[in-house]
Amino acid sequence: MQERVITIGGPGVVQKGNYRIPIGTPLRFLLETVGVTDDMSRVFLGGPMMGQAAASLDVAITKGTSGVVALTERQTGRVRQQREHPCIRCGYCLDACPLSLNPSQLGLLARNGEHQRAADELHLMDCFECGSCTFVCPSHIPLVQHFRVAKAAVRKGAAAT
Repeated sequence: MQERVITIGGPGVVQKGNYRIPIGTPLRFLLETVGVTDDMSRVFLGGPMMGQAAASLDVAITKGTSGVVALTERQTGRVRQQREHPCIRCGYCLDACPLSLNPSQLGLLARNGEHQRAADELHLMDCFECGSCTFVCPSHIPLVQHFRVAKAAVRKGAAAT
């Protein structure tokens, strides 16, 4: 049986720590074993910034799972539903980007379907999707999600040629 050491943490976890977990273990069983708080609202596989939100607690732990982070309603803003608002051009995303990209402009082009232009002119493919821009955005614009869609479209276009 193959095992993987996984860090389990976050405000929604009762017994935080590093655990040796058999590959294939359901996420639900893992969380029941370590205990979660009543207000746990979201689980990320890999971490809160670059990790992927678990679509279901019935997914299995894979060899690529390095961590599990369980967040509560307070951290995810689910208590007060945060709606996306228009960009106010505050520049917070520019300051937060470790690659000095322009997430605001990239997000606008991605949203308008100008994927290739975002890749050619603003270096969309250089973004490693750290999530810093989305995290600091006061308008709650899911920039990284827009970038992922745009990158997939660029890759699909490149594969077609």
